[in-house]
Amino acid sequence: MGIFIGRNRLVGSVQGSFLVVGDVLCDCLPDDTYIIGKPNLGETIPDYIILSPAFGFRIIEVKDIHINNIEYIHPNGMIKVKEELINPFGKVKSHAVAWKNYLLTHHRDIGLGDPIRYIGYAVVHKGFTKLEFEYEFGKKLSNWIPGDLDSYYKYHYCIDEIDKGFDKILARSTRFKSYPLKEFQIKAILDHLMSDNVTSNRVVEAKADDAEEDNQVTETNNTQGKSNRSMLSWLKNDMDKKGLIVFLLAAILISIVFAITKFSGNMHFGQTSKAETVSSLEVSEKHSDERVILPATIEQIEFDSVSGNTYLVLTDGDGYLEAVIRNETSIDLEKGESYTFEGFVQTSTDNESGWELNIVRVD
Repeated sequence: MGIFIGRNRLVGSVQGSFLVVGDVLCDCLPDDTYIIGKPNLGETIPDYIILSPAFGFRIIEVKDIHINNIEYIHPNGMIKVKEELINPFGKVKSHAVAWKNYLLTHHRDIGLGDPIRYIGYAVVHKGFTKLEFEYEFGKKLSNWIPGDLDSYYKYHYCIDEIDKGFDKILARSTRFKSYPLKEFQIKAILDHLMSDNVTSNRVVEAKADDAEEDNQVTETNNTQGKSNRSMLSWLKNDMDKKGLIVFLLAAILISIVFAITKFSGNMHFGQTSKAETVSSLEVSEKHSDERVILPATIEQIEFDSVSGNTYLVLTDGDGYLEAVIRNETSIDLEKGESYTFEGFVQTSTDNESGWELNIVRVD
């Protein structure tokens, strides 16, 4: 039986189904495994984090949605419930990033190196069994691209799948091989998570970082101001009117060349655009890097502040397609509005959710 940390604190503050999942995990995982409920990481609060000496860390997202309320489940785990689109797999991956940041901030000295290799994640569905899931969506599952079902089952579990030996299954819920944790590493992490001053320390660190960043901005502005004044003085004193014109033309030319070079890095040449709809679009290796024009409505839109990318879910009312706008592109878009998207079909950024549209133009 695993060790459930934080259960008493959660009683009365979370739904009973949430605790049921924690209790089942506790019953089925080995004695040396810790299940931490709702740890506050500063950036996010995951449902559960599992610490295992056998396979490292696993982040767990719990969902309790009745099978009758689900209209569709996408191979990437996205769920359509009535008019709402829920993305528990995307959420658990964001928790994994927050956990990595937490470890880098507070535990650089315990020998983890890059902690991302220790981290895996999974979504646990409390609202239905695997049999109910396959009965309800069997026909749609049979239409998924080969490999999608295996990828789905690697990261998504129903409550009835959690039994003795689940640690062996959970060990596979990662992009990496399983990296074991040492006892002193687990102890250091648990001590810090359960200490009373974790939150206050984090606030102090955040304020210190903000202050340092403000100082850097001030220094940069001062330096830039001095540099600009020096440049103006040099132009005024040492260049005649003709020289100034030549200088400005050269600067403009360099800027144009730089912009073209940067923009061309995201362009695909020599391919003809092909009109499609979301539901009729064929996505496979055969169509990889094919340029398409796609009229669609934005079902979901999310900006990733880390990468600067904008991630979308597009729909034509019948089908759904993930899409991405790279950080070089700045476009004002709104959820629920319809646009014509032009871009290239490619494998998804995370290599787990199938295919996506790399958008290069929106009308």
